Amino acid sequence: MYPNCKERGFTLIELIVTIAILAIIVSIALPSYHSFMERQEHSQMLALIRNSTNLAKNLAVTHHQQIVICTSENLSTCSNNQWNKGMLIFTDQNNNKTLDPNEMIHQKLKTNLKYGNLKWDGGVANPNTLTFMGDTGLPRGSQGSFHYCSLKTAQNNTRYVVNQMGHVRAEVSNECQ
Repeated sequence: MYPNCKERGFTLIELIVTIAILAIIVSIALPSYHSFMERQEHSQMLALIRNSTNLAKNLAVTHHQQIVICTSENLSTCSNNQWNKGMLIFTDQNNNKTLDPNEMIHQKLKTNLKYGNLKWDGGVANPNTLTFMGDTGLPRGSQGSFHYCSLKTAQNNTRYVVNQMGHVRAEVSNECQ
């Protein structure tokens, strides 16, 4: 009745073999993809931290006001230890290191880290924020270090030191758990 139908279609066995070959290729390629994405995330950290600190330093000098970089889970309020989610850079008019409703947000940075954790160690005085002074633009009393800890590759564990002049340098870190 339909003599040509069998010649134009795929048999069930051909379909299963094709799907099996695709599954094997994907299972081989997926770890390489995740490794590539982990390296990309790590390589972008230094630029992200340098750009954020340079912006805050320049805003502090330009506006002659204290500028704060804080961690934010929702990009509208400061939170504690949510550097993996995002950062806010804002003018701190009343010097309380907290984003108040009347204070201006200069930049919202969504980090959404998937392959590592980012933490700030600003010491006892500034455990959750990095603050740049309005008179000099320097992080006087607020210097510290960001720590990027890779979830898989220990070679990617990096400490980003913010020094007294507000410059950022990267160094290999052994401080990750």
